[in-house]
Amino acid sequence: MVVIVMMIVVMVPVIVVAMVVMVMRLPAGQAVAGVVVVAVLRHGRRIALRQPRSTRCARPLEPDGYRAMITPTTIGGSAALHASQLFDLNGQVALVTGASGGLGARFARVLAANGAAVALVARRRAALDAGVAAITAAGGRAIAVEADVTDRAALAAAFDTAEAAFGTVTVLVNNAGLVVPGRMTEVSAGDWHRTMALNLDAAVFGTQEAAQRMMAAGIGGSIVTIASILAFGVQKGVGAYATSKAAVVQATRAFALELAPRGIRVNALAPGYIVTDINRDHLASPAGQAMLDGIPMRRFGAEEDLDGPLLLLASPAGRFMTGSVLVADGGHMITL
Repeated sequence: MVVIVMMIVVMVPVIVVAMVVMVMRLPAGQAVAGVVVVAVLRHGRRIALRQPRSTRCARPLEPDGYRAMITPTTIGGSAALHASQLFDLNGQVALVTGASGGLGARFARVLAANGAAVALVARRRAALDAGVAAITAAGGRAIAVEADVTDRAALAAAFDTAEAAFGTVTVLVNNAGLVVPGRMTEVSAGDWHRTMALNLDAAVFGTQEAAQRMMAAGIGGSIVTIASILAFGVQKGVGAYATSKAAVVQATRAFALELAPRGIRVNALAPGYIVTDINRDHLASPAGQAMLDGIPMRRFGAEEDLDGPLLLLASPAGRFMTGSVLVADGGHMITL
């Protein structure tokens, strides 16, 4: 559309001049020539100004290096992209919350293994240091940032530390979360607020912090918040958790709508039951094994089952995805 409009704006004066030359050869041509020129040029200007603002703006901002990562090659007459380039995070700076263990520690290692410099953020310093040591031993770059992400000042300070070490954060993974078991009719105010503060508020304010810094730097990026299949199907005993994750999904969509024009993608990853150190014993118990009946693939997920989904959302491979909720659950949600 922009090309068509520009052609009209450029060509109309040329056509007008030709018409004027022809008209001026006729009697009284000089009298009408000026009127024709003014009218047509005004009409052409109105066409250009009537175009939607989006067609006249510069392209959405993208993280530095995103375009350079993607080099098409010709296969069978069509442009194809190399998988190694699609998932390449070299030049990107990632910040992962809840990175002292479990999925957060895994996410940090995966992002670092694919080229990102990573800030691991959590409250347990010793565990963070161990995670950083594992990443650096594998040839990656990482720092540990001890912080309580439910404290907005501490969260901002964590971003400051990451930025001082590596530059503006372009990949944020809102992973920190907790489950407080209990019936909704009996959940205490303290447990409710604690659940919402970590699962929802920290993700919202973390996304705000990341987005504001990207916009100030004039770059885009990717924000991934860890949701859950319980955002869509409720089970007994985890009502507060399920409510917080349902809110996370809607917050993700709201952020995505606002930030898409700025080249900042916001998506959610909704895992099913994934075996970690925290839940390993329970899932191996008779009660846990009984849950397998509701999972079509008849197994619980492993931490590595989320590597691909995470990289899809965090890397240029998912560059046209925003406001999406990517489910990885072995088909469990089908039965909820």
